[in-house]
Amino acid sequence: MRSLFGVFVVLLCAGTVSAQVNNGFVSWSGDDLNVCSQASPCRTFSGAFPKVVQGGAIVAMDSAGYDGITITHSITLDGGPYFATSHLPFSNSIVINITDFANDPNATVILRNLKIAGYADGTTGIRILSAKRVIIENCKIYNFRNGVGRGIDINTIVPNLSVSIINSTISGNSAQGIYSHSGAASPVTLAIEDTRIVQNDSSAIDLHAMTKATVVRCALNQNGSAGIYAEVASTDADVANTSMEHNIIAVSAGSGASVRLFGS
Repeated sequence: MRSLFGVFVVLLCAGTVSAQVNNGFVSWSGDDLNVCSQASPCRTFSGAFPKVVQGGAIVAMDSAGYDGITITHSITLDGGPYFATSHLPFSNSIVINITDFANDPNATVILRNLKIAGYADGTTGIRILSAKRVIIENCKIYNFRNGVGRGIDINTIVPNLSVSIINSTISGNSAQGIYSHSGAASPVTLAIEDTRIVQNDSSAIDLHAMTKATVVRCALNQNGSAGIYAEVASTDADVANTSMEHNIIAVSAGSGASVRLFGS
């Protein structure tokens, strides 16, 4: 009888440990062995991620650094009013790679109120491989200068991937601020609003293949190549009320590509 009771207790504890929360919390004083509640927060984004349900959120409780993360199901990552930092030396700070669309049909990632810092040794701020929708809001992405050196790198084979970038700053990277390439039959839809993409060594926005972009009320200034570069016929951009100053060239469109300017 005692043995059976012991087995029951062990199983009950194991179930409790594996339970997931809707909202997980991280803190400088946390521990990844914790349950990630407000009273018992985790230490890193990657430590909290498996403990949060699909479609849930990870929220930072202070302005610490929380390392990098690979995101494989829908989630919101929120740095709160503190602009929590994500950094992973010699690698990508945040990778989005949701592939199980059967169990995660919306496949939506929201990144909000984050400082995504390269500190000169990071390779890419946000690398988007696979999802249905990505929203980047009120973030600062800067100083990725090792290897690829991009602020945001979209490289996907998912058709109709939607990426929105709102009220953010992308600066000081050794290559492009934003680079977008799709190998799918249907293009990436890239919407950029109220965002500063400045002082990158290459183009502010590089539409490499299969991307349709809308750029509204942005500043694409002081970059080492074009403000916006639409490389091939499968790329297209509408640019409205946007400044493109002190770049090598404001706009470059390759053979068959289209860039339309409105009030810029």
